[in-house]
Amino acid sequence: AIGASAPLTVNYYSGPLRAGALVLICSDGLHGVLEPPHLEQILRLGRHGTLEESCRELIAAAKDAGGPDNVTAVLVRKTA
Repeated sequence: AIGASAPLTVNYYSGPLRAGALVLICSDGLHGVLEPPHLEQILRLGRHGTLEESCRELIAAAKDAGGPDNVTAVLVRKTA
């Protein structure tokens, strides 16, 4: 967290991932603007493209929705 004031709360999750699963790490400029079904739709439509292309689509959608903040998106795909 950059510029966060004390106390800082860190959220983390763990769980099993199947091969091919995607993990999205993003800022509130993305998840605070787009609803989860919209995020899922973009990821499903881009599943045959590159992860970079999907990230670009997510960021563009957040900007188009009037995202008031910086938008950051990182996608990781679990391999075998």
